Amino acid sequence: MIFDKLCGVVEKQLPELRRYVEGARLFHFDGNPHEFIPNRFEEIEFLRENFYLPFRTVALEDNASVILIQDPEPNMRGLQPMRFYLECLPFTKEGNDAAFDDERLGIIAPDTKKEIRQWASTFPEERFTISWGFIRIGFVERPGAEMITHVEGSVQETMLVSKSEIFHRLNYDEIMQAPGSHILRQSALVNAKVAMQEVVIMNQPKNFVLEIAPTKTRHTARSGKIVRSGDRPIYMILPPKEIRKRMLLPDSQTQTGRAVAPHERRAHTRTYRNARFVNMQGKQVVIPATWVGRSEAVIGKKVYKVLLDI
Repeated sequence: MIFDKLCGVVEKQLPELRRYVEGARLFHFDGNPHEFIPNRFEEIEFLRENFYLPFRTVALEDNASVILIQDPEPNMRGLQPMRFYLECLPFTKEGNDAAFDDERLGIIAPDTKKEIRQWASTFPEERFTISWGFIRIGFVERPGAEMITHVEGSVQETMLVSKSEIFHRLNYDEIMQAPGSHILRQSALVNAKVAMQEVVIMNQPKNFVLEIAPTKTRHTARSGKIVRSGDRPIYMILPPKEIRKRMLLPDSQTQTGRAVAPHERRAHTRTYRNARFVNMQGKQVVIPATWVGRSEAVIGKKVYKVLLDI
């Protein structure tokens, strides 16, 4: 996984970033972002005030990159606060098609994209761009059209590294003065925006967080290394039907015997805002989770657990 490669780079070259990587909970998404991020999100007003990270620091990995997002303070809510991000984008001899797709580099001219691919193919060993800064996103709804996700933030530092060497390292002022710096900044922020959209998927109550943990772990911590993906829980954001398939469980309709499948939803908060709620207006309540049947299973050397209250 890209996360494991990031761990190796941080251990050998960037120890000042270790605390972010070490404390992150790792989320994995199958495929490229444009394949699973919807064109529209539900309940935007609710998200503006109640969006949250499932853990204070999360690492979100898809086919292209891994990006860490961290709340500046525990238990933050809403889209307004600036959040810390750290992006790790790999470049290999074969190139990284997911990293260079039009969805991520649409702002870059085709000739420049070609040059980037050719440049990456000359590396004798795998290299990574690692950038960090601060970000927030917002949504603009357009009736009858695709929703716009806008992003604002900064790139405080960016570097080109391998496990054995730091080739380039630019701070904020150097980035702002560098030729083509707008491309560098925009690329990092677009990727961080994608990671935030992936968290928004989790914020939809119809989706659940599935924890997949090894039944046994090695004593990695004693070796001084950051715990790799094989020895830590990995989290996935999935609808109930997909979770049951992975856990080899019957669907909820079969278990209840009802003609209509039950409406399973993750625990979430709800704020009463409508004027008709005279006594409850402005108050926030917790809606309990609804799940049918078992929420844990051991399959082979993995423990699967549906996190109902996250």
